[in-house]
Amino acid sequence: QVMNAMRLTTTIGNINTPKLNPTYPYLLAFTATYSTGVREAYLLDLRPTHRSQPSIRLTYTGDSNGIHQIVGWEDGGSTLVVSSSNREVGLEDVRLYKIGIL
Repeated sequence: QVMNAMRLTTTIGNINTPKLNPTYPYLLAFTATYSTGVREAYLLDLRPTHRSQPSIRLTYTGDSNGIHQIVGWEDGGSTLVVSSSNREVGLEDVRLYKIGIL
């Protein structure tokens, strides 16, 4: 089903790395800073009956680095993969995390 162009978010922060779910194309994952200034992962349901609802915050990193990006979807669209910095070791590195959605 083709959707008309529309504004999906209204925020002071910025939105990055949007990824549509390949199996459930009405689910859109993205990162945003919103009011906290920390980049976190969010999920937005694009179905007409759900458009008035706010996006769902998926991560609470509690870290100034937050989430780097939405990497993609796995497991038939039921799992979201995100990347984030890790400073638990001497050298900073990037780690991948899976978030079960469905």
